[in-house]
Amino acid sequence: LQAVDNEMRLNIVKEKLDEAVEKGAEMLVSACPACKLAFVDGVREYQHKIEVLDIQELVAKKLGVLG
Repeated sequence: LQAVDNEMRLNIVKEKLDEAVEKGAEMLVSACPACKLAFVDGVREYQHKIEVLDIQELVAKKLGVLG
């Protein structure tokens, strides 16, 4: 979606991030690399205070491999 309509992509991401923050989420985890990138871009663009991780990063973090 980024190559076709980046504005739409960021609008979708903003809606999802707003919803996650509203519900009290501190972390957003995705198994899709393109989705993670979109959420990372959205966090940067809209200055949300939510951590965005790939599923492998979450597992590594919980195992103490990733700080």
